Amino acid sequence: MKTKTPVTTPAKKGGSSIRKIQRKDNWQLFSLAIPGLIVLILFSYLPMFGVVLAFKDYRAIDGIFGSAWCGFKNFTFFFKGDGAMLKRLLTNTVGLNVLYLVVNTVVTIIMGMLLFELKNRLAIRVYQTIVFLPFIVSWVAAAYAVTANLTYQNGIINSALAKMGLEKINWYMEPERWTWILMIAYLWKRVGHGTIVYYGNLMSVDTSLFEAAKLDGANRVQVMLNISWPHIRPVVISFFILSIGGVFNSDFGMFYYLTNDSTALYARTDVIDTYVIRALRTGGNNVGMSTAIGLMQSAAGFIVLMVVNKLAELVDEKGTVF
Repeated sequence: MKTKTPVTTPAKKGGSSIRKIQRKDNWQLFSLAIPGLIVLILFSYLPMFGVVLAFKDYRAIDGIFGSAWCGFKNFTFFFKGDGAMLKRLLTNTVGLNVLYLVVNTVVTIIMGMLLFELKNRLAIRVYQTIVFLPFIVSWVAAAYAVTANLTYQNGIINSALAKMGLEKINWYMEPERWTWILMIAYLWKRVGHGTIVYYGNLMSVDTSLFEAAKLDGANRVQVMLNISWPHIRPVVISFFILSIGGVFNSDFGMFYYLTNDSTALYARTDVIDTYVIRALRTGGNNVGMSTAIGLMQSAAGFIVLMVVNKLAELVDEKGTVF
């Protein structure tokens, strides 16, 4: 009885060699990501082991593993306050974050598409530099500028109002004004980054689409709505989903430094992060409590991200994160 020997076809040999070449090329590309992966592991994954502190009565003398377990005691710290305070914290944190995120998204989309309409390269570079510069400015430095403008006695704005014969405004005693002051500050710092991202995405659009639209008599608004917007829509949705995941985490620097931590403004500016810092500062440096609050914020943000990502599938599946 003869046994049949397996025959290897040339196509399979060729396919195997192609896969080896592809793997080699991929490793070359992966090697470029090694520095970023090291930073990600060191600063994002390794610190996750510290979550255990949320369930321990941490004492520095005992260390992380030597400290006693306390169950969910650290989690009750946040809910011990009165109901009005918790309502204020959640309303300010979630409400302001959502408001600022939506307004920032709309403004950056418009600015990105308007920037794409510019043809002067020098003007584009100057504009990119101007709008992106605030993104690298710290809130501490920005707070000095805000204070110089809003100080009651010698502030620039109040001095201008006095010269015009108008009444001065005590900015740090009127919380209702700070919803919009913080919105301006939020846009000032973040709109440049989003604008450049969307502008860069529009640069990949096939120019023949715009030429065809002009031949058909489309104006600039029609070109933006029918060509530019559909092209960047998946990117906008992805960025929005990633940002909405941090809706329970406020920008501490903006809410703390710009307001000078004024108690008179807490009605509109007191958020979870500032409350936790203030409570831990007055009640002792309890690492376990702060870890527990951070864990709850991350868990709530993850749930929101999952829900919004699922809803985004109804709008555009290409824009979903996963």
